[in-house]
Amino acid sequence: MASAANAGQLGNLPGVTSMGMGYDVNGLYASPESLLGQPLFDFGGELDSIEIEGRSYTFPRSMHVHTYFHSDFKQDVSKEIEEYREKMSQHVGVSGRYKLFSASLSVDFTTTDQQLTEITYSSTREAHVLWYISLPGAATLRSMLRRDFRDDLNNPNMPAMELFKRYGPYYISEAAVGGRLDYSAASKTLKMDSSQSLSTTAEMSYKALVGEIKIEHGSEMEKQVNSFRSNSTIRLTATGGKPGMTDRILHGPDSQQAFSQWAESLLDYATLMDFSTESLQPIWALADKPERRVELEDAFPEFMKQSQQSIPKVDKVLLMDARPPMVKAGEDSGSGASEDLAVFNPSTSNGYKMVGQFGQRNHASVADGHAPIFKDLFDLGVLKAPVGWQRVWDDAGSGKSKDYACWRAIPPQGYRALGDVMMLATSGYNPPNLPDYVCVHQSLCADVQTLQNRVWWDKGTGARKDVSLWQPGAAGAVASSCFAGVPNYNNPPNSGDIERLRGSIACVKTSAIASMQEMKSMLSQHQGMEAMMSKL
Repeated sequence: MASAANAGQLGNLPGVTSMGMGYDVNGLYASPESLLGQPLFDFGGELDSIEIEGRSYTFPRSMHVHTYFHSDFKQDVSKEIEEYREKMSQHVGVSGRYKLFSASLSVDFTTTDQQLTEITYSSTREAHVLWYISLPGAATLRSMLRRDFRDDLNNPNMPAMELFKRYGPYYISEAAVGGRLDYSAASKTLKMDSSQSLSTTAEMSYKALVGEIKIEHGSEMEKQVNSFRSNSTIRLTATGGKPGMTDRILHGPDSQQAFSQWAESLLDYATLMDFSTESLQPIWALADKPERRVELEDAFPEFMKQSQQSIPKVDKVLLMDARPPMVKAGEDSGSGASEDLAVFNPSTSNGYKMVGQFGQRNHASVADGHAPIFKDLFDLGVLKAPVGWQRVWDDAGSGKSKDYACWRAIPPQGYRALGDVMMLATSGYNPPNLPDYVCVHQSLCADVQTLQNRVWWDKGTGARKDVSLWQPGAAGAVASSCFAGVPNYNNPPNSGDIERLRGSIACVKTSAIASMQEMKSMLSQHQGMEAMMSKL
């Protein structure tokens, strides 16, 4: 920040103390909190004056002030956090695919949300501009450099990295002054209604929150906005304006009134709060000698490389209980098959879901194995109920008094089933009624590569159709003990039998499964971040 003495020389117009300051490009976006050290320039003692809304202000004569009361709306939306970081950088005109303003990520999103897959990141920024302040070009500014900065800048023995750390690689050349609200959301897109673009829905959600639009009750837009809000972690932050208003705006019963009070306070709390494509200018353009400018410019990519880290992705988004209690669901008594079959459903609780049955070649009442159950660790929507059921086999033509059938879940688009379901000794071919049966998102699945360990076949039933039940497998996948029906007695199944399952039956990758220790670590990190943010 500028010293008190220097602030007096600069006048009393809000925003002038930010001008010509070095900026931490790894800090916050357009915030006084990310200004570095002492001013780089001496703007002299000559001041001009301006009257704004009946108030008189002064500012250095070497600066240009342009009053322009308006709102500027910006959005960044991306399905990848690294791409989102690059989009933030594009607003300031810094050439190159740099990921600036990393500190803003921690304010906008939890650490866990930054790392998760199947999250879409959006930031809706509304900047309420009161005036712009700008500096002259580099050629003019060279004559205004403060001595200590000028000496370091032009000193060939001053390493570029040290210079950048001390003064920042860029300085503030133009600033939008007023107040800004950032409405940031990490959205679980798999759980949302996707009939409208997320960017449009996020914009409507923000504008409805602050009273800029009214959404009709019962409308499709209301449905979209409600889905967005219920499936997103939303944060609202303010730069400028009366402090302490964001919680009222986001969560209070009088959000629109709170927004109006915040907006009315902007002149009293005006500050640097937005950038244009000209706002950040490189300090190397101020160097006296061309070779020094080239040296510093060439060093900037390495500076960014050293000062930034990529964000690791969390792929382990499922919990698995491999040994849940098993409940007998039926047996094939009376089917006439040469082999016995009993099937068991896993018991589910605490958010766990079943993905298939366990089958064994007897009629015992106790299972001698287990079918695993899974839990969506972060409630991302990677587990979804099937949209229906397809009968892949029945015993029609057998002449038996009871009915026997094999059913396959019809997954939602982008999902896969893990196991079939046998309905045994029933009256009629009714599909399964299993509210806790789910399909798994395809990003967590591997295609079936093997069919092993035959569980049963219907030889001897006299049915017109044939079926044999096999356990699917794949390299790098969980051995689930669930089964899938194949419409023949091939022993072993051939490649055509395996190919027939592609697109409907799959296996869960082991890389998608989190251990209990990993779960505790990730959740404690997530909850700790939320607790920290609640104090801001």
